[in-house]
Amino acid sequence: MTIPAKKAQSAASLSPGGWLALVLLLAGSLLWLACEMVSPAALSFAGWRAQHDRFLELVGAYPVAAALFVFFLHTLLATLGLPGASLLMLATGSAYGSLAGTLICLTACTSGATLTMLSVRHLLRPLVTRKWGKQLADVDTRIARDGAAYLFSLRLLPVIPFALVNVAAGLSRMKTWTFFWISFVGMLAGTFVYVNAGTELGKVNAFEDIFAPQTLISLALIALLPWAAKLLTRGLQRRQVATSPRTLLLFNFDWDRLGFSRWQTEFPADSAGFDLFTFPSNARLAVFDLQRFVDRLAGKAARKRWQAVTSNHEQFGALAAAMLAERMGWPGTPVRAVLACQHKLHARRVLQEVAPEATTWAEPLPARYGEPIPDGIAYPIFIKPVKAAFSVLARTVHDRAELTAMTRFGAWELWVIRHLVEPFERIASKRLPAAGSAHRLMLEAPVAGQQYNLDGYVFAGELHAVGFVESVMYPGTQAFMRFDYPCALPAAAREQAIDVARRFLDAVGFTHGLFNMEFFHDAAHGRLTVIEFNPRMAAQFSDLYLRVDGLDLHRVALELAHGRDPRLLPRAEASAGAAASFVYRSLELAARPPMPSVRQRRELAQQFPDAMLFRFAKTPAQIARDFKWLGSYRYGIVHLGGHDAHDLRARCEAASRLLGWPIPYAHPSAETAYNLPLPLPALSLESPR
Repeated sequence: MTIPAKKAQSAASLSPGGWLALVLLLAGSLLWLACEMVSPAALSFAGWRAQHDRFLELVGAYPVAAALFVFFLHTLLATLGLPGASLLMLATGSAYGSLAGTLICLTACTSGATLTMLSVRHLLRPLVTRKWGKQLADVDTRIARDGAAYLFSLRLLPVIPFALVNVAAGLSRMKTWTFFWISFVGMLAGTFVYVNAGTELGKVNAFEDIFAPQTLISLALIALLPWAAKLLTRGLQRRQVATSPRTLLLFNFDWDRLGFSRWQTEFPADSAGFDLFTFPSNARLAVFDLQRFVDRLAGKAARKRWQAVTSNHEQFGALAAAMLAERMGWPGTPVRAVLACQHKLHARRVLQEVAPEATTWAEPLPARYGEPIPDGIAYPIFIKPVKAAFSVLARTVHDRAELTAMTRFGAWELWVIRHLVEPFERIASKRLPAAGSAHRLMLEAPVAGQQYNLDGYVFAGELHAVGFVESVMYPGTQAFMRFDYPCALPAAAREQAIDVARRFLDAVGFTHGLFNMEFFHDAAHGRLTVIEFNPRMAAQFSDLYLRVDGLDLHRVALELAHGRDPRLLPRAEASAGAAASFVYRSLELAARPPMPSVRQRRELAQQFPDAMLFRFAKTPAQIARDFKWLGSYRYGIVHLGGHDAHDLRARCEAASRLLGWPIPYAHPSAETAYNLPLPLPALSLESPR
């Protein structure tokens, strides 16, 4: 019994040279067998001529049946992507002539390609996406972006195998008729050249006839076809670049600038808007009006070739993108839905109607900025602006004196606050008047629990969850210390969060676009409380999903902007099992954290090539304003990935020491409850929930 095992082992352990020798031996044996089966006479010119004459006699005796046989055989080869189509075109040309032969072969080949495309689209999509989605991603993107023009170039110059183009088209949203006629026209020249060559070769009765001018020209056309197609394709590509549609990115800074830049080749884009945190760009705030901004962009759209718009900017961008999409008839989030999400008091009222178990008591503060605080408020109380971003002025206050201090601002601060809110106020007063003024603060009952984020999108009115990110705070504060993905939120809480999100988004008419729901989960009581809904992507988390799941939310945003279903997107290869966005903060006003030197930044890049570093150096006056508005000073952010949560923490500790910054973990490593006791979430873009 040991002898066969040894033989199997020796066969399996053949060297590459041994395998090559075996393949050559088999090939030689097959060649010898073929030569023995085919007589030398059959391989001579006279033998070939005799075989061809018998073929023509058969076609002459049964012309319709032979044509149908050729048609179905060619269709089968095209459907299955098998070789032999070129020889079949030569034979068809010799039997039916250039015109009829071209019509038969071209119709058959186009029909086979269309059958493959429809099979993938309606039967084989899950299998194809799982096995070859990554390889087909570029073709799918180009077909989605350039449509008929790109397909025509591939048919004219098949730089990508014929069968792969058909499969990729099956994953796209291209219409069947468009695919059929573009393929028909694109393959016309190549098919005619081969069929015509077969027609001319069919006229050869003697060896000397091969050198007849018509025959030489037909054979030369086959050789010249790739070069002619290449020149024509280059011309079409230059024309296409000059006229290709572009995407408009509004307020495209920081995380978004990095995220969207990854797709600048597939999605040529322009940017508009100003940076709220950089002078002199933010000087435009003095005269900024959302409606005028949208009107100017709409006037430029045709000239700039914009056909889609997207933005993840909370203060102005999300609403401006919705307004412009509505104005131009592009895919986008409904304007009223964006207003309903961003008007925090109105959102609370909607939640009290559709998900009362997942919200808290809320009402407007009965005092304007600077006015006396009325009696009768029960402390502690959570206070935040009706319209704001970045957790500005959002915190728990414990007594009247603290609340009074929060609502006292200098003339410059009041000017900034008013101009940040006024663009939203003008639109909301017309489009959502029942919500009331956004120029005020609101009160909420404080809520306990661990904070999480649900990220997802709505397409064609159906909600799709992407994942959950845990928000970890600095102990005893409401300041974010890091964002961890994946997290250990229980499955029941995940289902509850998705259900609440679906009810709220349905109620406000959110039928299209990315969203982010922030919420508390009280594990002891099984209670979930919504903090707020953001009608856009949480751009800071996009990199986390990309590292762990291979899913780029910025690509999802672009697909949605162009009206395409992100579920069709292939995923990249994951680079980490866990990832986090580490936020470095100063909780003491007098502290001045050091900024990393050039040497430190260079060492960070060398030791942690996957790290993303953001530095936020500010003046003492800016730091003082941060403490008043945010309660802390954020001076740095680092993104890292790790094999698991333990490896991630070890890498974070090493990177923090290198930068000279404190480690953003609250407990010693041995005491940390890592966030991986549960399997990775089953939710994905491929399974709507």
